[in-house]
Amino acid sequence: MTIKDELARDLEQQPEAEIWREDEQFGADDDPIRKRQPQRDDDWLVEAGLDTEDVHLEGVEGAEEEPSWVIRNHYTEEELGTIKSGKEADVVLVRRASGPRSCLLAVKRYRPRAQRAFRREEDYRAGQGTGDERVDRALGKRTRFGRQVLEYAWAYREFPLMRTAWRTGARVPYPVEALSEGLAMQYIGNEEAAAPRLAEIRLSGEEAQRAFESVILDIRKLLDAYLVHGDLSAYNVLYWDGRPWLIDFPQAVDIARSQRGIEFLRRDIHNVCKHFARWGVDADEGALFDDVMRDSPFAWLG
Repeated sequence: MTIKDELARDLEQQPEAEIWREDEQFGADDDPIRKRQPQRDDDWLVEAGLDTEDVHLEGVEGAEEEPSWVIRNHYTEEELGTIKSGKEADVVLVRRASGPRSCLLAVKRYRPRAQRAFRREEDYRAGQGTGDERVDRALGKRTRFGRQVLEYAWAYREFPLMRTAWRTGARVPYPVEALSEGLAMQYIGNEEAAAPRLAEIRLSGEEAQRAFESVILDIRKLLDAYLVHGDLSAYNVLYWDGRPWLIDFPQAVDIARSQRGIEFLRRDIHNVCKHFARWGVDADEGALFDDVMRDSPFAWLG
């Protein structure tokens, strides 16, 4: 039984008076995140080039097959140490082995909600529901059950969002599996050291230009799947083997459904341009935002 099933079972036991609503994206690893259509009539959507029949996060072209290095059956795991201890979660390095095969995973474990320093979840939930009407109603009343949902939802939503991001072809760690407290994903680095964040290194002018163009390309790919990272900065981009990797997706939003999606996209582009300007990358963030939006499926949102 998944966490969502357990919460749904508890919901059945709640009096109707205790049901409440609070917007939150909530999905299980075996539940595709179905998308609602933007509030536009069909003619407008057709003119914008959108499919008015079945729009969903996973309906994007890109990487589909699971990487061959992933081990799923008959394995043992060994924790090798902490990669990062943050205000919201801890990330530990794990070796998963099955016979002669092994792989390194980064396992992200969120702290209990009361212990997390991040307090802006409502900014990212605005305008988004769970896709389960009963759970959405329960969240709206702010009852004990609603608080229980929130305890899990922030951690539980990152896996399906990262899976969608990976399927767009954006360079993100491959999400291996959802865990009750977070997720297991591809480890970026080697046994000697984890990949550093952009904020921790210096790049030459040529390296910086290539990395900048790569990050902007990934922003475009995410947008093709309706996703905006929402908290993109030099602290949420790893750099390894000459390539940037986007990480930390629990706050990612659906640009068509989030009340602040456009604002978050503009802020992501601002943060990226500001950081790379330190390395001599010259970019007009306003013009770049306009160009990114113009090439997106949702140009009319801007």
